[in-house]
Amino acid sequence: MGQYYKIVNLDKRQYLTPWAFGDGAKLLEFGMSASGVLMGLALLLADGNGRGGGDLSQSGTVKGDASDLGYKALGKCPKHMRVECQWTHKQTTVFQTRVPSIVGSWKGDRIVVAGDYADPGQYGYDSDRVIEHVERKLPDGFSGSPKDSDYIEVVEKSVEKETNLYEVARLEFEDISVPVLAAMCQDDYFLIEHLDSMKDTWVASNGVTSRWSRDQVFVEALLLDPRILQTTREWAEKNDVPLPLALRPKVKKSKAVPDILPEFANAPTHD
Repeated sequence: MGQYYKIVNLDKRQYLTPWAFGDGAKLLEFGMSASGVLMGLALLLADGNGRGGGDLSQSGTVKGDASDLGYKALGKCPKHMRVECQWTHKQTTVFQTRVPSIVGSWKGDRIVVAGDYADPGQYGYDSDRVIEHVERKLPDGFSGSPKDSDYIEVVEKSVEKETNLYEVARLEFEDISVPVLAAMCQDDYFLIEHLDSMKDTWVASNGVTSRWSRDQVFVEALLLDPRILQTTREWAEKNDVPLPLALRPKVKKSKAVPDILPEFANAPTHD
């Protein structure tokens, strides 16, 4: 079998899963990917994104008297975005650039591309949750008390064996693949390219997605931002693609009209 990897942040206790980005999880599979998990990693490590051409950002302008313009001119900035920079031009126009808040959140941190065959015990993680996980995997018929020296020895050896970073991340850390994928979708070219890659799958399944599939992860990412969700719906209508149920616009239920209005229910009838 091949070795699978996660990209792990030791300081933030977070990680990325290559599968969530449509990549294989083996080193050379995602290492050669053009727009997958390594793109997500680049965004997390970026310092100064949103201040120049080719960056990942949303830009907007408002014209008017600069004395009346400010950060509120373009509307309230969503929680998952931040204002990276704002400036005025000739006192008549305000320019504002917004970027996903998650971009740059890993800069300066210790990052490890952790394999599931890596040596255990390198990073000192030995938590109660890992110990509980080890105890559940003890051999059938093994019994003992945490006070027994034999029991303690078996658990300690098992913990040492289990605690490579790949396994610790799975048990203890936060998978931020979905919000990072949502940030990548702020780029319209990437979003449409990704939607086009899902087109045949959604058409064949009539919009039904498997809970653990790549397209379900993509659906979760699209739901995090109203703008990319609206772009997705417009793309689906244009291309006649059935969207997964979670992405479809909600239909307002109309109140049923009774056959006979209550005030006339007991009215006399005339033959």
